[in-house]
Amino acid sequence: MYAMYGTIFLMLMLGLPLSVWSQSLPAMEAKKDQLLEKRYATCLLALREKDDAKTLTMLQAMAEEYIAEMEKFKPAYEKWYRSLSLEESTELLEQINNKKWILLMQELQFDEEIFKRFIKNPELKQEYENIQFQCDLASRMDLLIE
Repeated sequence: MYAMYGTIFLMLMLGLPLSVWSQSLPAMEAKKDQLLEKRYATCLLALREKDDAKTLTMLQAMAEEYIAEMEKFKPAYEKWYRSLSLEESTELLEQINNKKWILLMQELQFDEEIFKRFIKNPELKQEYENIQFQCDLASRMDLLIE
């Protein structure tokens, strides 16, 4: 049993998504999940930091890294995704609720302490929303199959 925890710890230390360990995903999908998990985990960590200046610095650094990584990754992912059969792409879509990044995103949206912090500091909320918008724009992909 302890060996399992050691494996999980090692995967986290190496920056590998647990979703790759728990289920067999194509490498491209696993990489996308890894980028999204890192994005939302870093946001959660930043918003739990009590100092607003540190929070903003962490969020801005996350956004810069995420946008740069996503811009490099998107062309290969789009090409790979468009090569999937309808059945394969449907199967990927059906797995969305099992993704760790979805849980992290929901935690960010519904965390009571973050909600209270945003009420106290609307400027921080606005800056967070601007950063998320930039990341969302970088995440947009052309996945239509021609």
